[in-house]
Amino acid sequence: MSEFNGKSYMTKGFAGTIPLPVQLMIFTLLDEHVKKSKQNGTEIDYLQVFELTATASGGITNQEIKHTQEEPPHESKMSFQLDEAVSEKVFVISDDYGDEGEVITYLLASEY
Repeated sequence: MSEFNGKSYMTKGFAGTIPLPVQLMIFTLLDEHVKKSKQNGTEIDYLQVFELTATASGGITNQEIKHTQEEPPHESKMSFQLDEAVSEKVFVISDDYGDEGEVITYLLASEY
């Protein structure tokens, strides 16, 4: 079971492509998922997936975020207004390096 509480790193692609408000929302959604999973006693998959979709309607641009994990199944969605919305898939991977501890990496799916 991953804890998602180790050192965090982001790739150049993630940092350069994903707008800061979206990065912060991904961090928040992941943190909320970890807290809820601990409260419920459910496991957290080592791979978290965030599907980002830019939508426009009536001249307003929205950022949609769909957060999923495979095992155990989890899905949540949210949407907020953002002019610089993007359409990308983001992976957040937790790796345990033994004595060095857990490392969390934020990357674009295309960088995997």
